[in-house]
Amino acid sequence: MRSITLRRLLAALGVAAVAAGAIVAILAGGDEPDGPPTPVRARSDVATDGPFRYHMIQGRCGYGAVVTATQNVPPREGEFCLVTVDVTNQGQAPGRLRQECQYLIDASGRRHRIRSDVLALEEESLEAFQAQLEAGQEVPDVAFYFDVPEGTEVRAVELHSTCDSRGVRIPLALQGTTPVEE
Repeated sequence: MRSITLRRLLAALGVAAVAAGAIVAILAGGDEPDGPPTPVRARSDVATDGPFRYHMIQGRCGYGAVVTATQNVPPREGEFCLVTVDVTNQGQAPGRLRQECQYLIDASGRRHRIRSDVLALEEESLEAFQAQLEAGQEVPDVAFYFDVPEGTEVRAVELHSTCDSRGVRIPLALQGTTPVEE
């Protein structure tokens, strides 16, 4: 069985380690695949929607559970994809990042929502969704946990400054940033 601590995963992604005191999470794989989870790489990794600037760090799919010292949360759909994004409020007023407005897009165009119960295990990311982002404030390493059917071909992450905004898509396997089609 494949497993990795969240700190080691973020370090492997080239992201600063989670600050001391955060909940230590382990991503555990199901059946042993050949090699590590397949990285989902962004080619155009910066996009802006409204006042929010999103910098896609990286993501990986293929995890069979998110495990802490006290909990083991299996996927409902098949496997977890973890996407890490830096979020900056470039606006003049405070704004709030809303988890229900962020999606992972698969090859068939299906939108997958963040698993809020899994997000709650990642203290720093949960705080990013609960607090107001002040003008000019950057929140690094926001973790988005998506539950997708096993073997899902991921195409993009779709990010919104508000649930009513047009949003932007950062391709994870395609080149360029494309506005979300209405």
